[in-house]
Amino acid sequence: TTPEAFLDSALLSDATLPTLQATALDALTRHPSPAAVPLALALLEAPNFEVHAAAHAALRQITNQPIGDTQANRPAAARRKLTAQWRAFWSEHQADSWDTWLRKGFALRGVRLPVTPDADALDVLVSRIADADEDELAAAVRLLGRWTGHIVSPLGRSRRGLTRHWRRWLELHPEPLQPSPAAEPPPDEAPSQGPPALPEPAR
Repeated sequence: TTPEAFLDSALLSDATLPTLQATALDALTRHPSPAAVPLALALLEAPNFEVHAAAHAALRQITNQPIGDTQANRPAAARRKLTAQWRAFWSEHQADSWDTWLRKGFALRGVRLPVTPDADALDVLVSRIADADEDELAAAVRLLGRWTGHIVSPLGRSRRGLTRHWRRWLELHPEPLQPSPAAEPPPDEAPSQGPPALPEPAR
């Protein structure tokens, strides 16, 4: 199942079971897509705290932004504050490429990556796999794949296995970089279009 299969506005309806909303968000966490951000933002305002927590987790995985923490059961005031932080991020960065989101997330953790990737940047990303938090780990593997064209899922693999895989793959491919990946628009945007509209939560 692709992430886009879950991007249905019916998920925002009051009639939709919270368990279905949370399941859809969990799928987006495991298979992130920039196209899912508006849906996840809208579901942040769901009254069910499990749906809110799942939306927050999906946004962290998609964008690599270290916003908030991984606490599941937040009081209402904390949920409103977290929602405002995510909407502020989206307002400022929705037109950026997916690569830019991921790089900015690393920068906020003290890891600087160049706009135009090079061999040193690849090495930094592989090094982050061992010690990064779960969101940064997934972002490192995702950005390695986007920069090299070698797509590897972080799911079901140990950190040691992922590190070993990428070290070996880079040894076998001394010129792995794809041309100008940082210049690509997010996959959900056509070059001539603006950013996707943000759906309003159901009343």
